[in-house]
Amino acid sequence: MQTADMSNNQVRFPVRRTAITLLAALGAFAVLTASYATADLPAPASAASESLEAN
Repeated sequence: MQTADMSNNQVRFPVRRTAITLLAALGAFAVLTASYATADLPAPASAASESLEAN
């Protein structure tokens, strides 16, 4: 009976660790996405604005 209990614990731990790792990766991706979405990015220079500055 102990052998069966041991094998259950050995199978459960890697699954739990994998689930926690995937949740952590998803959380990190969410933080990076939110950070990029709220960043102050410089406005791209367009051809129209360059031609207006030349006149």
